[in-house]
Amino acid sequence: MGSSHKHYDYYQVEGEDVKKLIDSYDEISSKRQQKLQELLDEFGAEAFTTTSGFGDKGSRVLSLGWVSYYSFSCPVTVKSRGSLDGKSLVFARGKGNTKEGRAFNKLLDSSIKRTNESLKTLPSWEGYIIDHYGVLKTGFGEPSGNFGIAMLTTYAGLCPGRDDCLLFAIPNSREHEDHVKHGEVIIPPNFTRLTYGQFYDLSNSE
Repeated sequence: MGSSHKHYDYYQVEGEDVKKLIDSYDEISSKRQQKLQELLDEFGAEAFTTTSGFGDKGSRVLSLGWVSYYSFSCPVTVKSRGSLDGKSLVFARGKGNTKEGRAFNKLLDSSIKRTNESLKTLPSWEGYIIDHYGVLKTGFGEPSGNFGIAMLTTYAGLCPGRDDCLLFAIPNSREHEDHVKHGEVIIPPNFTRLTYGQFYDLSNSE
């Protein structure tokens, strides 16, 4: 998070209840993967990208990617390229100026929308734990060079090497009060406050 760390407060939560929460995601994860695999299989795709907007934790599908040599049933426009497990990928859509391309896009959009509906109760891991504790908070930091104003949002994850501990970075509202507009969240009583140094050390422990 670079120098933006002063805009965050840091916490850990640990114990048997946390272990149960972590374990409870297994079933959700399994169902989520199944829905995502069904979408990939429907289109012969190899990968997908997820949404990552303001306060969005990647729970929804945005686009699909195919191996670069995939033989599409219609003319396509490559939107971007990437790689997965050593395979070159293309993220594509049907060419909008062809009848076949438009039909393909209609089917693709419809299937992605249907999948996203089914994923509403099957969030991403980060979305799941942030939602469980009700600590999603978004806002704006200070201007950052040529890149406009930094966007701030709650981050969360497992404490490396532990199965009963989670770490959270939650935007605070102390700095630059004139333009920081955060929704207020109530920090759960079982959260322990950390310094940035403690948070960094825990996040990077083995």
